[in-house]
Amino acid sequence: EQVICAQAISHPTVTYGHEQLVRLSVVTLSLRTGTPTGTVTIKEGSKVICRIALFDDTGSCRLSPRQLGVGTHTLVASYPGNPMYLPSVATVKLTVVA
Repeated sequence: EQVICAQAISHPTVTYGHEQLVRLSVVTLSLRTGTPTGTVTIKEGSKVICRIALFDDTGSCRLSPRQLGVGTHTLVASYPGNPMYLPSVATVKLTVVA
């Protein structure tokens, strides 16, 4: 079964040192009945930014101060799937300014 993983960001631009103001949210949508379960991992490249345990198809996390350097970052939310649902990914950009 296909799962659509959507990712949202509360602030697409944040000042370095204030990354805790950013909330990353995910929603998984199944194309049939049922609720995808498990954990969505948010990464930049191979670096894990946070892990979100799904509850009723949704979840969120906040970043830590100075977790990312100054620049534009592509954050990838990855749902690994389970026996009933296929894996899914979603991306969002975050810009950290000085």
